[in-house]
Amino acid sequence: MAEQKTLKMQVYRSPSQDAEDTDKKGAYKEYSIPYIDRMTIMNVFDYIHENVDRSLSFYKSCRIGKCTGCIVEVDGKNRLACSTLAEDGMKVGPQKGKRGIKDEMVDFS
Repeated sequence: MAEQKTLKMQVYRSPSQDAEDTDKKGAYKEYSIPYIDRMTIMNVFDYIHENVDRSLSFYKSCRIGKCTGCIVEVDGKNRLACSTLAEDGMKVGPQKGKRGIKDEMVDFS
């Protein structure tokens, strides 16, 4: 039987799950995720939320790249979580230039 391929990804977590993270003073936590061909960063967030840590917060209202609500910072550049393919070693955090709320959630106003 073949061994399940995994990918490791660092995901930003707020310092408190009870207070807003306006200054983005949290830390990155590494997760090992079972890899599925062509999985996106949004698939990784879904997996973490459903199987590892229900407290992970992220925006999801997908219109496959049209709403731009799921923009996150990936290795220093803003990208859409719904259409960016997940790769081993990625560092994913809240969108650059926006005020943080919690984890990957930012204030859109």
